[in-house]
Amino acid sequence: MHRLSATLAILGVAALALALSACQNTASACPQIVLPSQSMLYPIPGASNVPDNAPYLIIGQVLNGGATYTLTSPTASTITASTTVAVPSPLPTPIALGSPAAAVALPALAAHATYTVTSSNSGPVTACSSGQPGGNLGTFTTH
Repeated sequence: MHRLSATLAILGVAALALALSACQNTASACPQIVLPSQSMLYPIPGASNVPDNAPYLIIGQVLNGGATYTLTSPTASTITASTTVAVPSPLPTPIALGSPAAAVALPALAAHATYTVTSSNSGPVTACSSGQPGGNLGTFTTH
């Protein structure tokens, strides 16, 4: 009887070890994490009459990482920008409430165009990587 109990105990330990190793193979060592979403502070989402020479997008809640910002318009060329520069001082007006975290340099914008601004990240944001989740930041229209 003692020998049967010892055999069952060894089998139980082996089964537990197998189960734990299976969990380690399927569980990510770097799980995805939820971060606050980005916000576009300038131009204010939904703004009209934005100057076509606006030099920056001002972004709030940016974490470390290489986000790319895309401005699309049905009437103008698509603009892709990823070069961040120091947040200007003084800030352009009007600006949405929030903490400016980064400015993204813009080329000249088309006049009388409505742009949709989206951001994207090169991959999922995990506990082991820096970055920012992407998404739609809003629209604005130039004068």
